[in-house]
Amino acid sequence: MRHLLLVTFLCNFFFLQSFGQNPLTIYGKITDSETGEFLIGATIYCSELKIGITSNNYGFYSLKLPKGNHRLLISFIGYNSIEQEVLLTENKEINFSIRQKELILDEVVITANSNEIINLNKTSYHKLDLVKIKNVPSVAGVSDILKTIQLLPGIQTTNEGTVGFNVRGGSFDQNLILLDEAPLYNPSHALGFFSTINSEMIKDVSVYKGDFQAKYGGRVSSVVDIRLREGNNQQYKVQGEVGILASNLIIEGPIQKEKSSFIISGRYSYAGWMANLLDEVGDLFYIPSLNNFKSGNDVYFYDLNAKLNFNLNSKNRLFISGYNGLDYFYSSNIDDRSTLQWGNSTGTIRWSHQANSQVFMNTSLIYSNYNYKNNFENISFGQRWSSKIQNVNLKHDIDYYYSTDHHLSLGLAIEYFKINPGDLTILDTITESKGNSLPIENSIQATIYISDNWDINDKFNVNYGLRVSAYGVLGNGYAFTFNEDGTREDSTFFKSSEFEKMYYFLEPRLNIQYKVNPELSFKFSYTRANQSLHQLSNTSISLPTDMWVPIDINIKPVKSNSFSLGYYQKLSKIRNIDFSIEAYYKELDNIIDYIDNADLLMNENVSTQIKSGKANAYGIEFLLQKNSNKFNGWISYTYSSVKYNIEGINNDESYYPRHEKPHNLSVVLNYNLKPRLILNTVFKYNSGGYITVPEGTFYYNGATFNYYTERNGYELSAYHRLDIGIKYLTKRSQNRKYKSEWELGIYNVYGRKNTFSMYTKPTLEGVSFYKMYVFGVTPYITYKFKF
Repeated sequence: MRHLLLVTFLCNFFFLQSFGQNPLTIYGKITDSETGEFLIGATIYCSELKIGITSNNYGFYSLKLPKGNHRLLISFIGYNSIEQEVLLTENKEINFSIRQKELILDEVVITANSNEIINLNKTSYHKLDLVKIKNVPSVAGVSDILKTIQLLPGIQTTNEGTVGFNVRGGSFDQNLILLDEAPLYNPSHALGFFSTINSEMIKDVSVYKGDFQAKYGGRVSSVVDIRLREGNNQQYKVQGEVGILASNLIIEGPIQKEKSSFIISGRYSYAGWMANLLDEVGDLFYIPSLNNFKSGNDVYFYDLNAKLNFNLNSKNRLFISGYNGLDYFYSSNIDDRSTLQWGNSTGTIRWSHQANSQVFMNTSLIYSNYNYKNNFENISFGQRWSSKIQNVNLKHDIDYYYSTDHHLSLGLAIEYFKINPGDLTILDTITESKGNSLPIENSIQATIYISDNWDINDKFNVNYGLRVSAYGVLGNGYAFTFNEDGTREDSTFFKSSEFEKMYYFLEPRLNIQYKVNPELSFKFSYTRANQSLHQLSNTSISLPTDMWVPIDINIKPVKSNSFSLGYYQKLSKIRNIDFSIEAYYKELDNIIDYIDNADLLMNENVSTQIKSGKANAYGIEFLLQKNSNKFNGWISYTYSSVKYNIEGINNDESYYPRHEKPHNLSVVLNYNLKPRLILNTVFKYNSGGYITVPEGTFYYNGATFNYYTERNGYELSAYHRLDIGIKYLTKRSQNRKYKSEWELGIYNVYGRKNTFSMYTKPTLEGVSFYKMYVFGVTPYITYKFKF
């Protein structure tokens, strides 16, 4: 730890001493003129010199120019660009405010800004912005970021209608989802049908599918970096929506005009009440299809977001944001003896400091908590199983605009993890008593990183970096090692102040870009990453009963080496069309899977129930995008493959994981029929995936047992569906503050019965299979308002 602190101090000292080497620097912040919010990724460009820079996560930019007059172009997706002439004789701070275009609707969309796909030195990357009309039909009309990104190439849905996703052959626990820098360990509501992220609160979303910047770590497959809105510091605003399964309300405004602001949102779902109502309607009007919902449901969730933004002075700003959500799930149709309850809480305090014209610093204190409970009943008594994971992170990041050709990023972090693998409480009608508790797992990780974005010339750009981490597992009593057959080999006692095991991670990152011309470029990237947490799950979706376990003496970290090669072109002969092809290859080491008949619940030696091995994944991704005011959308197709090879599983032969889905096609189209009438449609197709099913049954002492052969040897039928939505916006005028809109649509138009889960039942002939589907033809209606 002392060495990490020393290196960071020296870096800070060196960079601070470098100030003033080039006095001709224009710098400042770029904001929204109506709300005062910072714009992430806005561009300031000097056309005569053909150089420019984009603003960072806090709207800050720094651009070096020679002495004299310069005409600057300031632009951002969905905003009116402005030009301004600047006379530069010394370092000058200029803040720019630009106005959003008069759009019909501010919706979360996938978009490309002019030649951004060509010029941006990032492979395997997508940026989602709040700027254009690309509304995506969804379950019950609830717009959802995590479902939207499932329509991108290389990203697959884990199951029908759920927010879980797999990226380039990785499992869903290998995705790092950040909400204002805080990690979300289970980003789902209602068993995955909705995400915990309220789309109306989002300011910016960046998706990295393998080419991580050096500042990101802890996962090996993807990073979804979500930044929330800061609130309007000019005037008070209210917006909300009412849907058939959920409603939400957002209030924002200035605390002190132009100096500070707040934004708060609340969302509540009454899904269980609606399911019960549909069952009653089905009985009353004799509609058999509605009886599929049946009564006896108690399903609800809520989430709350709040954020405060204080402009302390021209150089310092303070942000405080928090999230809290809770789910309760009981359905007598699924399991009349158990209830599930889970929730996430996060908090972030950030201090951003503009040191001078070249350096911008950000210090964050981050807290994340995820807890989950399962109450289930036996014949004579009940039990409650609970678990929890907590994470505290203190990090310091620096953006240093060393010169026009070099933009350096560096920082350090220290992170603390506390995991309670499980507590079992015995319940009866009068009292409750402690049944069993597994030892608390504590660990600490220290990290330092540095990267440089280097514009070598007009053709070549290189972004290279290094991330170094030390991960220490703290002692909690006796630590046992085991033989291959699961028998105990040795034991050592560790105090809570001692490290049971230390791991060191060295993670180089490299991205090379070659621009053939302004409309064509090639890119290559290499990323090495490590993951110190595993999620133990025996389903294809992330459930609250899944367990998170840290690495230790027996469980090793996942290691990944990922390579990407891309071709990106703007088709100028076809107006507003962008085309890209990316090929990738990924090696994974120490991935885990269960042994046959694994016993996981409340198992103190859970490492004896899993095996680790290797995986190889490869694929090729195609993306075609069109952006215009009248018609826009995209088509993506991915061919991919991933195989596991784990000694001790599947007779030591390689096999497909559950998320192996070779073909993945998405079509998203939006068409403005009239100025206030928008038609949108989505078609989704992917291969069905693989599961393990019993080959037969046998009887022993009057009991029936299944026997299995090949791991994940049964291929499910393909998944496909068509969604259609229409949006109508009420008539507006400049003097009318109240704005509203109606959304109507149909999810799964032709009623495809996509498999959600599969059940088996022994028979005299062998084994019978029963497939469960969730969504047939599902209409929805939503009303939104803003004033």
